[in-house]
Amino acid sequence: MNAARAQAGLFEPVFAVTQHPRCSNCHTDTAAPLQRDGRPHQPAVQRGDAGRGVARLTCASCHKDRNTVSAPGAPDWHMPKAGQAVFRNRPAGDLCRDLRDPQRNGGLQPEALGRHFAEDPLIGWAWAPGVGRSQPAMDRAALVAAVAAWLRAGAPCPD
Repeated sequence: MNAARAQAGLFEPVFAVTQHPRCSNCHTDTAAPLQRDGRPHQPAVQRGDAGRGVARLTCASCHKDRNTVSAPGAPDWHMPKAGQAVFRNRPAGDLCRDLRDPQRNGGLQPEALGRHFAEDPLIGWAWAPGVGRSQPAMDRAALVAAVAAWLRAGAPCPD
């Protein structure tokens, strides 16, 4: 294996976590989020311009700052804005290039992207999703380490 291919492999664990439903249910290119393990969201909410729902069906209508009996929750529950950080059904190379591009990742430069994975409470929710919801196979500390290694290497992407 050549060095460039090995470096591009640094993105593999990051990609694996982003494909888990805890991440990809909201990081989708559809107008509505998914729920549980990829099922249509009920009620039939919409992303809205800011990723926070529309009219009387905002994300915060049901999703509070922590899990409840009726809905999962974390501080600042929302979807990304349309067209930003689409994880669901993306090839690894395309997602990698999107994550390192501030125009496609919500304006995050590499250092801020690393902090986002490490500190954002909504990302942390993926490892405490409430009863009946699966968690990514890699724990958050391992993900943060993988993101840091990928960024230190210059965020190389697979083909």
